[in-house]
Amino acid sequence: MYLLMDLTLTMQEDLRSIRQFAGDLVARMKVLSSDFRIGFGSFIDKTVAPFADTINTEFPCAEDAEVRRITAEQCDPVYAFRHRLDLTDNATLLQEQLDNALLSASPDHPESLLDALLQVAVCESEVGWRVKGQSRRIVLAITDGDYHYALDGKLGGLVAQPDAQCRLSSTGEYEDARLYDYPSSAFISDVLNDNRITPIFAVPSQVRSVYDGLAAAIRSASVGTLAADASDIITLVEDQYRILASTVVPLLSTTPELPPDMLSVTVLPLNDCGLGALRVDTADVCESIVFPNTVDYRVTVSAAPEACRIFGNQSISAQIQFIGFGNVDIDISLACDCGCGDPEPDSAMCNGEGTFECSTCICDDNIGGVQCTCPVGGAELGCIDPLDMTGSVCNGVGQCECGECVCDQISQESELVFQGSYCQYNPLNCPIARDDSGQFKPCAGHGECINSVCQCNEQFTGGACECTLDNSTCMDPAGIPGDDLCSGEGECQCGLCICNDYSLTFGRYCEECVRCRTSCSRVSPCVRCSLLPGVECSDECEGRVTLINDTTLMASDLKVCSVREGSCEVRYRISEAIEGDESDIFVVLDMGQSALSVLLGGSADCNPAPLIWPIFVGIILGIVVVGILAVVLWRCCTYLGEYLEYRQWMKSVEDQSARTGDNPLFVDPNAKYQNPRYRGQSS
Repeated sequence: MYLLMDLTLTMQEDLRSIRQFAGDLVARMKVLSSDFRIGFGSFIDKTVAPFADTINTEFPCAEDAEVRRITAEQCDPVYAFRHRLDLTDNATLLQEQLDNALLSASPDHPESLLDALLQVAVCESEVGWRVKGQSRRIVLAITDGDYHYALDGKLGGLVAQPDAQCRLSSTGEYEDARLYDYPSSAFISDVLNDNRITPIFAVPSQVRSVYDGLAAAIRSASVGTLAADASDIITLVEDQYRILASTVVPLLSTTPELPPDMLSVTVLPLNDCGLGALRVDTADVCESIVFPNTVDYRVTVSAAPEACRIFGNQSISAQIQFIGFGNVDIDISLACDCGCGDPEPDSAMCNGEGTFECSTCICDDNIGGVQCTCPVGGAELGCIDPLDMTGSVCNGVGQCECGECVCDQISQESELVFQGSYCQYNPLNCPIARDDSGQFKPCAGHGECINSVCQCNEQFTGGACECTLDNSTCMDPAGIPGDDLCSGEGECQCGLCICNDYSLTFGRYCEECVRCRTSCSRVSPCVRCSLLPGVECSDECEGRVTLINDTTLMASDLKVCSVREGSCEVRYRISEAIEGDESDIFVVLDMGQSALSVLLGGSADCNPAPLIWPIFVGIILGIVVVGILAVVLWRCCTYLGEYLEYRQWMKSVEDQSARTGDNPLFVDPNAKYQNPRYRGQSS
């Protein structure tokens, strides 16, 4: 994995977080990968105006230096891309490079991310990439801004197009960036895919949509939303790595490039993406694949009759790249001269309307069809799916018979065939869910996939036939006979109880209650008839209650209940063992008595039922006493404060009287004033 960071001033907090978590990131990736190496590089922008400040070249951070509290020694001159660390398994070297990395600044918001990606991809030996196919190559790009793309360079007079050549200097910088325009997203996509590099863009939510578009162009890329200070970088990388490792993206290229109307190659997944999921808005990308499941792809190659005239016997190569998993190379040759015997004109095999050659009918003009039985325009009319952008007949998985598609089997091992009027539906492309054995299957094994829609069997419903209509699983087997579904405290959905939000109930059957004793009342009829002599138990209670006189079994997790007879109460604890529709109730006595009939008959050991009114009286008296104590305490504190103030005043009075002998509060009523113009008798 190559760590590619934007080191402009706005990334100050992100750089601090990356420095802090770099060691943990490497350690976590070594858990996910058996042989992990990491490199490091950074990017700013091109060193020409208007992308860089060409006046303050030595201190480009001058404008924001005071706000960012950064000095000239802490600011790097602008550069397009700088390779800092070759791929290595030494986390200490990465930490040193991060600690020594300095920030820089550029006048505009977009940066030279695409320039940096280009050099990281093509400079294989300089970066230290292993041989293609020996490892998964990932570039983790961390930035908080937009990126420059093709034609932006014209603002700085750059018109030369970049090429796929490594142009790093001896210092590891892309100095020639000032000579070339920015690359386009399509060019970057080709370079990254050719070098089997998968980018992960870690960006804040403000620019997420920008990089979603770039990832769609590259196809193999993924985007993760990064916190403002990059504190969640480890979680983001781990999540994105798991997504990449469970996603299959086929990328097709041909040599020479062929127009699709002459020769087309389609790659479509089979077997429902290995029980994964087909990515939205795509026809060939499978994701959420769980190891050790595999994905089968069907590759279909079709050629138009004019292809022989244009290409003849020229060799054609096609390559299907599965990023991170390898590639499939296909050599294609056109059978322009079949060499399988003399043709048979006007053959009966072709309804007398064509030439039978190599077991195939070549129909005369104005006639079409496999056996030349269709009128003009009827051979393929109605066999092209208007939603298929490729325009292939029967979506490439069927034959057109007089305007109707005869669909192929999905594989040689399966008897299932493609469905729909254009063979556009895969019988395995239905929603999947767990079946009765816990395995993921289309329609959960409870229905049939018809035109990619589950047709559920009786007693099942839902988009994947995952919900049963049988409500018996929502009836509490240990409850009172006649109980409602979910103990009357919830709804039965898909065979499971969904408890009401307002009821404060929980449990498999909503049988547990936080503020009530429904658990005890549910079993109390059976317990009471077993404890009281002469009381017959119903058939539902017969044999269900077992009395245990072992106080060591009184675990704290057992439910505490009681049974009442008159003014006498016997406390006990219960534990239930439920198996299928049957349940046993184990009763553990708190008192360890063996003859409950004696207790209920009025024995001296019987626990009298608690009285309710003393509890209320005690609560009221407690509130009154607490209130009186609070008032008394407040009055005491007030008196103490006033007393201390009085003592302090008396002390000050005594001190002043001792010094002057006068009343400290006395003010002399006489005052003397002098006329400022008075000069005495002599004048």
